[in-house]
Amino acid sequence: QPIVDVNSVDPKQLARIRQQRVHEQKRRELER
Repeated sequence: QPIVDVNSVDPKQLARIRQQRVHEQKRRELER
């Protein structure tokens, strides 16, 4: 389980990952 180093991650990619995470949470709440 590799730890993602924020410094080595592209800011755009980081933003995309954050968006995906928020999207997943919202979808999970809707499914509830």
